[in-house]
Amino acid sequence: MDKNYYKDQTLQILALHDKVDKQASALQSLWEGGERKSTEYVKKEDRDKIKNLGVAVDILKTMGQVAGKKGKSDTVKYIRLAELLWEGYGREGRVVASHILGQLNDMAPEMVLSVCRSLVATSVSWEECDNLTYGVEPIIRKYPAENLEKLNDWLTDDSKWVKRVALNVLARLPMKQADYTTRCMEMASLCFEYDDHDVRRTCSFVLRMAARGNIAEVPQFLERNIGGQNKTKVWIFSDTIKSMTKSFLPEFKPLLPLYEKWKESLTDKMAIKSIDSAIKLLK
Repeated sequence: MDKNYYKDQTLQILALHDKVDKQASALQSLWEGGERKSTEYVKKEDRDKIKNLGVAVDILKTMGQVAGKKGKSDTVKYIRLAELLWEGYGREGRVVASHILGQLNDMAPEMVLSVCRSLVATSVSWEECDNLTYGVEPIIRKYPAENLEKLNDWLTDDSKWVKRVALNVLARLPMKQADYTTRCMEMASLCFEYDDHDVRRTCSFVLRMAARGNIAEVPQFLERNIGGQNKTKVWIFSDTIKSMTKSFLPEFKPLLPLYEKWKESLTDKMAIKSIDSAIKLLK
């Protein structure tokens, strides 16, 4: 991919066309000529829900970032361009839109948060959902005291994709702001019993990434919250151990007796199978 080519072409399109519908259409023509990648990692049912050409993410990211930087001089207009691309230009338009919003969050944080929440609820795949994290995460990371608690409403939203964006943000914050390690895990616990694989995987991701903030707080949090029959929670706590960075595992070995005792209390066969994988590693 010639990144400079897509930068230059994107800037020319934005300069040539004043109206957002013309800009969106011209941007589509540009990415349609780009390198195609496999779309097999996206579930077939997700591919069938929205036009998906399989254009390389690097191309779309470059176009979105260039448009977003250009849009800092007219934030409202370029947020509208992002909305238009998301709503009517398939998977490629949604990736470009996400990176536009990722550049505009400093200029209009409240508007970007509102737009991202509205758009993410219409996601059809984890890729679209996770890309919108680019719009939300920097706002929370830079101003956590003012904005972190706003994610509680996202975590209790009916949409699993809204939950997942909030969880993605909670996973990243401790790596930059270690003082928020325990708070992020506590907030994520609102989703520990939500039975959806895309959500439970992200809950495990929150706990694992928290170890890159203040690692000592993670086994302490697990110890306080181990227990119960909910198989989704068992899976999350087991996957946290199973997928933990290997060099961090010694910090979690003291939890072995608690996991073993938890296993003894379980009645669901799948939950027992999940926790066995964690116990094996802790041993």
